[in-house]
Amino acid sequence: MKSLVLLPLILAAMPSLPSGKCPLVSYPLHGVVMAGSGRVVPNARVNISWQGRQRQSLTTMSDGAGRYSVTVKFNSFAGEDQFGVLCNQDLREVTVSAIAEDGQTATRTVNLDQLRHELRLVVSLDPGAGRPGVNVKRRARWMKW
Repeated sequence: MKSLVLLPLILAAMPSLPSGKCPLVSYPLHGVVMAGSGRVVPNARVNISWQGRQRQSLTTMSDGAGRYSVTVKFNSFAGEDQFGVLCNQDLREVTVSAIAEDGQTATRTVNLDQLRHELRLVVSLDPGAGRPGVNVKRRARWMKW
């Protein structure tokens, strides 16, 4: 019982992490997954990854119209110097990957200016993958989805 009472006091006395002093910057990202024929690709798994002080990623699914929408929350913490915490790290680029239910894939790396526009991912079958859908589970494990 004493430990439950002391826990909030111990947590309050701990110094906060420097990275917690920097704001999270939000970047809305939206797009559409399409096949080479121009048809939309519903239910495609879309992975967005980016590099800050450490690699981060998030995953979403395209809807029935092939559209996806996420918000990338980027921590601007860049380190510390003699004057204190530096919050000047910028998001430079993100990598967007999609895998359709039939195994077709697309990957695109875009810079910050391109994030302001709708991203079109055109999926195609990897020539070394064989028939559509055959290697979907293996590729999905490799992509950590």
